[in-house]
Amino acid sequence: MKNSLIFLLIVIMACWNNGTAQEQVQQLLQHIQISQGRVRIQAIQTLGELGASAKEAVPFLIKMLNSKNEKVKWAATQALARIGKEAIPLLLETFYQEEYGITQEQAVYALAEMGKDALPFLLKTLQENNEAVRRSASEVLRRMGHKAKDAIPILIGALDDPEVWVRQEATETLCYILGPENKEIVPRLIRIVQEEDEYFLQINVLYVLGEIGPSAREAIPFLILTLKNEDLQEAASYTLGKMGQEAVPFLIPMLQEKEEEVRILVVKALGRIGLSAKEAIPFLIRALQEEKSLEVQDLIARALGQMGSEAREAIPLLMQKLKDEMTCGDASNALGKIGKDALPFLIQALQDADENVRLMATEAFIEMGPPAKEAILPLLQVLKEKTVSAESVIYALAKIGKEAIPFLAQTLNHENEEIRDSVFETLGRIGFDEKEVIPILLQQLEKEDPKIQISAIKALGLAGADVTSFLIQKLKDENLEIRIASVETLASIETKEATLALMEAFKDLDERVRVASLQALGNIRLAKEIFPFHREKIVEDPMEDGCGNTGFPKRVAAEEAISIFMQSLQNPNAQIRKYAVEALGNLEYPDEIPEIVPALLHTLKDPEAEVRINTASSLGKIGINTPEVLNALKKMLEDPDTTVQETAEYVMIHLE
Repeated sequence: MKNSLIFLLIVIMACWNNGTAQEQVQQLLQHIQISQGRVRIQAIQTLGELGASAKEAVPFLIKMLNSKNEKVKWAATQALARIGKEAIPLLLETFYQEEYGITQEQAVYALAEMGKDALPFLLKTLQENNEAVRRSASEVLRRMGHKAKDAIPILIGALDDPEVWVRQEATETLCYILGPENKEIVPRLIRIVQEEDEYFLQINVLYVLGEIGPSAREAIPFLILTLKNEDLQEAASYTLGKMGQEAVPFLIPMLQEKEEEVRILVVKALGRIGLSAKEAIPFLIRALQEEKSLEVQDLIARALGQMGSEAREAIPLLMQKLKDEMTCGDASNALGKIGKDALPFLIQALQDADENVRLMATEAFIEMGPPAKEAILPLLQVLKEKTVSAESVIYALAKIGKEAIPFLAQTLNHENEEIRDSVFETLGRIGFDEKEVIPILLQQLEKEDPKIQISAIKALGLAGADVTSFLIQKLKDENLEIRIASVETLASIETKEATLALMEAFKDLDERVRVASLQALGNIRLAKEIFPFHREKIVEDPMEDGCGNTGFPKRVAAEEAISIFMQSLQNPNAQIRKYAVEALGNLEYPDEIPEIVPALLHTLKDPEAEVRINTASSLGKIGINTPEVLNALKKMLEDPDTTVQETAEYVMIHLE
């Protein structure tokens, strides 16, 4: 109750207090210093909501940027960004610290969030002689992207700086800021590539040209020549690919180039241009027929695939390549991307005598997706005949999606258990997007065959459906495997009701169900749906959500969950102890539950190494670095198990 009242008090003070802004800030700062967990985070966020009025909190918030608690660190970053201009000078001061660390990283994020307000200060900082300071300022500009266009003149000027690192920072930053509207600087950029001695700077400038895109068309002849420069050719190819259709007439003749590396880069550029390079299709087909290099053949197939249905005339040749083990992968991918026109050829290939050809045809359907609906029946046939791996057929049918549902539903009662399981899995995958699958799967829960029920339960888990009420009934089933499958599927739902059901499953008479339920609970971030701001069991909750709903069910759930986890630390079954430790480490705000850390410190002495390893990891997740915790971990460095030692050392480094 105490934490909840503190939180409520904070909100009241910050939003409705009649005191001055300065008084509000001071009161909030006091509460931040004495509170933990979400109360501290909410107070920091409230400071940010005060905007410029919270300028007195800036030095304190900057210190919080180095917090080991990720949520506190990011709350402080966001608060500084919302305070705005008043925070900029002190944020920039962090750039002058000798070592670049977490504080500067977070300052960069905060300044980037401010956008234009921070630009005048950053432009001034770019004139500094201090290398570290300029690098940090450049990083802010990169994160701002096109919003930092006012910095372009200074960055362009920096391209002539005698210091290599200055020129490097300028070119890297320009990559993030420049766009098609900056074509006037293209001649300058070409000249820099021609005159610059440092090849990595030349590469950066080529990438800058790529960001300008087709507007930089005057650079295309120069880029074509640069394809023969061993140091710069990869960057030139990338940039030509960004030039779009304008570059295609220049690239087509280069397909006949003698040097294999140049041909590779030309095909890569055409593939990057994609559909806009469709005029190159006849030339690519001819090149594929004549090309001796397997690498170039693969790249040509890939490029044709990027041109989609426009490359339909390449289908017969690609089908030939599908039958060649050396080129089948990219040919399959290309045929899938070409789409419906390739269907008759691929369906026929499902009957090919060569197992690899059948598999590659199936892979093409995976790439094609819904347009491959005509392949549904042929795919079901090869699934029954086991002439293609079930996994590939399942994936292909799942990618085809909705159209496959009626055909798959007819196969749910197939006598072959392996085929039946494959169909269930396929429906589960489809069901994630197509919710009409759910009623079909729920019907299977009424079947007498427990194997069918288990397959349906697992498929419902894949579908991501909230079928908690049905699964709760299955938790009472006499069949042990059905109960375990229900527990595993409930874990994937991750709602309050599902988590409560998992806690109920922990009371099951069979230890295997209890182990499964505790493992599931340990993998859920319970606090997001269940844990309140405090733990007391109360009947009336003063913190309603505005609709008259109170937190009472959440309070009970919190108490029960903590009780389950804490009691399980003493369970004779090592697996249960291990999962209980994991669960405690996964609580959202464990620092609000003071008995957790002492309990975990005791569990560091567990006889099972695996439990000790998980305990050390959970202490690291909780992030409390008291002397007691650090001393206990230090003792673990002498543990007889080397993995325990390594885990303890890693956690200590993280906490310190």
